[in-house]
Amino acid sequence: MMTTTNNNNRKHRKKRNTGLLYEFLIRYISNALVENNDKNIKKAVKIFKKFFKKDKELYKEFRLFNSLYKTATEKESVASSILSEAKRYSNSFDLEKLDREKSLLIREINHNLNDEEFFSRRVPDYKTHATIQNLFNEWRSNSMDLSKVAEYEQFLTEWLMTPREDKYDLEKLKDNNIDALVLRLMSEKVNDKYSKLLNEEQKEIIKNYAFSIENDENGKLRESLVKIKEEILSNIKEYVNNDKEKNQYILEKLNKTEEMILNENLEVVDDEVITRFLKYSQLKQELIVEEKN
Repeated sequence: MMTTTNNNNRKHRKKRNTGLLYEFLIRYISNALVENNDKNIKKAVKIFKKFFKKDKELYKEFRLFNSLYKTATEKESVASSILSEAKRYSNSFDLEKLDREKSLLIREINHNLNDEEFFSRRVPDYKTHATIQNLFNEWRSNSMDLSKVAEYEQFLTEWLMTPREDKYDLEKLKDNNIDALVLRLMSEKVNDKYSKLLNEEQKEIIKNYAFSIENDENGKLRESLVKIKEEILSNIKEYVNNDKEKNQYILEKLNKTEEMILNENLEVVDDEVITRFLKYSQLKQELIVEEKN
């Protein structure tokens, strides 16, 4: 059943902006990933999978939101057609259900993530995110403000005609595989926001992991991990052989790490395996730096 909004709901509220809610969750997960905070990752991903799955109105609105945000065209007539189709589709939602899902999502974020900065994270193109949601709200209103609609539609027409590079195509992701969606976006956000903290190999590990889940193919991922495994074992051996001072504490740590790496079974590659290999890659880089000094 479709309901309508009224004038009292017209002020933009970022906590009820579907695109921003999605971005805030992705940024929270990315930050937890960089900090190796498995507890926070699991909590956030659980919330993500619960509310952004195929049968949710919130997911449907996100797909529409994301289409307007990501699509680009050179023709104004095409942009106009896109907005017309978006308007038609946005009015097909069960708005009572959508509003209820947003309220439940916000409550779970507040109660389970307990992060005072959650809704304050910086999101690029904030004005575009706000405009898309405001336009949805106006389209659904029973007292539509035509001047506002014209303003928002003009802004988004110009946005749709702005050339830009899409880093992923949501439509190519499997609708029933939210894990792939999370990982794909995590890969993008980690690379964008934390490029100075992660080395190139770590970013490649994350990208390959996302790709393997999206395409249900672990061959390339396992091949890359086997290579990293061989390289880090070689680095450890070289470091130990060249350690003239023989720091006993470091040698013991390296021996334990070497044993862990030798026992890695790559038949099944999951979050825990990837987390360990991110750490191995960091150790590998540190050993290389030490050897050069």
